[in-house]
Amino acid sequence: MLIANVRSVRLVMNSVMITKSKMHHKCRNIEKPYLRSDVYRVKVPDDKVKWEVVWPEYAPKDFTSSGAIGKPWADSVNVESQKFKWNDVDGLIDRRSYMGKYNLDGTGRPLNPVGRTGLRGRGVLGKWGPNHAAD
Repeated sequence: MLIANVRSVRLVMNSVMITKSKMHHKCRNIEKPYLRSDVYRVKVPDDKVKWEVVWPEYAPKDFTSSGAIGKPWADSVNVESQKFKWNDVDGLIDRRSYMGKYNLDGTGRPLNPVGRTGLRGRGVLGKWGPNHAAD
């Protein structure tokens, strides 16, 4: 019984890792513009994805959709002027990631826990950090 449970856990973990790997590959696509925009990502080679890899030349475009600016459900564009509770519940907003703790960049913006994506900013997302949405 215990062996069957361990096998089940391994299968689930492998599935999650494969899904996570594919997801991060898709979000680095430079062939098509970012969702509902004409903004293209900077190419991020596989060996430069991890934030631990030093890459001083990395300078992705900063993009937050106009549809996510100034809305009552959206965070301010200027993250530096806010006092967010990163990796914690911030009032009614859960800024914790299911992937664990995430780091911030030099300007105080949250870094994607999986690594570089070739784009900076919120894109079409309303919140800085994790966006727990099912839409």
